[in-house]
Amino acid sequence: MRKKNRSFSFSVSLVIGGGLGILALILCYFNLFGNLEKSSLDLRFSLRGAEDPCSDILIVGITESCLEKLGRWPWERDIHARLLDVLTEGGASVVGFDIIISEPSRERSHDKALVEATARSAPVVYPIDAPPAISRIRGFLTPSDITLPLPELREVAEAGYVNVTPDPDGILRRAILWMEYEGWPLASFDDVIWALAQKMTLDELYTHLDAVFEPGRSILPLGEFEYPLDPGGCTLINYSGGPGNFPVLPYHLVVEEAYPPSTFENKIVLVGFYAPGMGDYYFTPFARDNPMYGVEVHANILHTLLEAGPIYPLPLWLNLLLVFLLALLSMFIYQALRPILGFAGLLAMSAVFFVITSNLFNERSIYVESVYPLISLSGSYITALVYNFVVEQRNRQRVTRIFGRYVAPQVVDQILTVGEENLKLGGTRRRISILFIDIRGFTPLSEKLPPEGVVAVLNEYFEIVTRCIFENKGTIDKFIGDAAMVLFNAPLDLEDHPLWAVKAAQAITREGAALQKKVQEMAGVTLQFGIGINTGDAVVGNIGSVSRMDYTAIGDAVNLAARLESNAKPGQVLVSETVYEEVAGRIPLEPMGEISVKGKSKPVKIYQLAQ
Repeated sequence: MRKKNRSFSFSVSLVIGGGLGILALILCYFNLFGNLEKSSLDLRFSLRGAEDPCSDILIVGITESCLEKLGRWPWERDIHARLLDVLTEGGASVVGFDIIISEPSRERSHDKALVEATARSAPVVYPIDAPPAISRIRGFLTPSDITLPLPELREVAEAGYVNVTPDPDGILRRAILWMEYEGWPLASFDDVIWALAQKMTLDELYTHLDAVFEPGRSILPLGEFEYPLDPGGCTLINYSGGPGNFPVLPYHLVVEEAYPPSTFENKIVLVGFYAPGMGDYYFTPFARDNPMYGVEVHANILHTLLEAGPIYPLPLWLNLLLVFLLALLSMFIYQALRPILGFAGLLAMSAVFFVITSNLFNERSIYVESVYPLISLSGSYITALVYNFVVEQRNRQRVTRIFGRYVAPQVVDQILTVGEENLKLGGTRRRISILFIDIRGFTPLSEKLPPEGVVAVLNEYFEIVTRCIFENKGTIDKFIGDAAMVLFNAPLDLEDHPLWAVKAAQAITREGAALQKKVQEMAGVTLQFGIGINTGDAVVGNIGSVSRMDYTAIGDAVNLAARLESNAKPGQVLVSETVYEEVAGRIPLEPMGEISVKGKSKPVKIYQLAQ
């Protein structure tokens, strides 16, 4: 039998674990918790912490102090020309202007000065404004429109689009390394700067892009790295840190030659806005509430291209396999453990998974999705917990249903709770309320009806008693012929148990009226109840022998309740003085004086439930 149960448990674990694995696969495949997964990637960056940025990159920022010094934006373009001359004199390798210059200025001489400075400077890259369209053609993002730099600048400089697209939650995580434009690849601002920094011409860059350009391509080789691409041609930015991680020199100080020329030697210099009011900022994984300026974003993209390398997301099929195997394996583990140990196992497996995946991210830039595996582990635990609970409850219900027909369900529950090994003879002293009930007029009824009719009436009577007792939180200790013994506050604790006992008697009297009428019409016999209630100390527990026990209560308080029931007239409910003291003012009771009862040397005061 034990071997059969093990086989059954194995089969159940296999079926449930496999089902959970398939469910987790569906969640993962359709990315139903995509935003939560993106937040887990942000957490990876935060835990990794800031790294030293690429030392070849320097930012010249248009800061608030620059606006105060040089005046309101936009500035005259001869100022940009002076900046280029300073950077060229310093030996900058590439200059990237993250400033749209697409329209002629009012002072054409200033435009000419900028064109001439650009022609004699180090390689300069100007931005193309190319907002990506929502629709995708052949798997690549396509610009909805293109705004090019001035034609004169395009003749002496290079250009690339500067556009980026934050995720739906507003966090910028990806760079668009290329877009498709009129059937050809269009290089980004950062691609162009990277190529020039590698002493590569734009013809060589586009020859390379043309060679690898194809719909749905998932890898873009650039230099020594291969960048994983999503369907839109985007790759994860390997951020070096949060805002302010790259060195920033104020624009006006550079123009004023406040820095030695060697500051810019062999540097990639990015020029862009670095003031709150200019609107060019994004929220990033490192700082979800602290914006990063666009020029810093480009610095981080170049950091990814030049030095850090890409983030490598685990392929979808590997993620799916991992999620499925974790669901299956954890289900076997949870099924074999008790709930507390299972929960400890869940925490342990989650911790191991987190440590391993964090190490892969920090050391090798391998990004393993975390949410779906953890959902798989947690879902397996919850399912195992629910399954074991349901099985246990079904077993309890089956035992309660069977044995509850012979003993009180509360007693069965107590047996199931303490276990067979803890079920011992003996009792405990506790204060309880005891109710005895008996049928008045049962003997004449037996004479008037056949045995089958008597049994039918008796069963209906017991049904009323049972329902009223259970609704008022009592425990039916036993049926004795046409009488019943009921306990309150045993085996389970019950607040205000004398009141519940009296309320049960009220309910029996009220609901028994219909049965009385039915018997009167059927047999011409008056059938009524007699009830006695007492509250006091008694010994409650398992009475009998090791082979045959009976859960019951014994003591003087029990005897008095039985005597009150025997003295009750048809339809009368008698209660002791102890009960009266507990429920007076809440239940209408009438004093009946004193009566002598067997076993008592002195008369006892009694009360009856008001009719």
